[in-house]
Amino acid sequence: MQTDVDLDSFYVAQKELAINPDWVVTARKDYADLVSPLDIDGVTMAGLAFRARARIELPDRQVAFQLEYSPSTSQPKGGPICRLDWRPFQAHNNKNCGPPEYRMIAIRGTHLHDFHLNWAYSPKRVRNGILDIAVPVADMPFEKALEFVEKQFRIKGVALLPPPPWSARLI
Repeated sequence: MQTDVDLDSFYVAQKELAINPDWVVTARKDYADLVSPLDIDGVTMAGLAFRARARIELPDRQVAFQLEYSPSTSQPKGGPICRLDWRPFQAHNNKNCGPPEYRMIAIRGTHLHDFHLNWAYSPKRVRNGILDIAVPVADMPFEKALEFVEKQFRIKGVALLPPPPWSARLI
């Protein structure tokens, strides 16, 4: 019988990028991903990773940063356990859950899908990579977003990552 991994322990632990990752353009050539396994106390944790995804044709817009856990089995399927959506085009709606002041409204701009808010709402959904609740975060330049993520997700090295390989599309 498999016991559930303590995701809260992973979230609150001080982590470090296990490699020096770089952006990789996806096969469709419209996104770039940056992925790194994570170390806790010098040990690379199986299934625990940091991921950033950017639309390369949208400089200074629409980058997602997330801490993810994918178990070795398919149940639960895993996925992000927290995420910062930096300057997204689409709004997020918490529907009728989360902090009362952010229910039933469109949260536009940068927002954080906080681990503890989502875990308190539904550990099962978090274990399946579903983050229903977000709260707004003040807009900030990309470099400050990296610093915010490093501090919020407790991942040493994020603030030093390069920007995505953005390229403006000529129409």
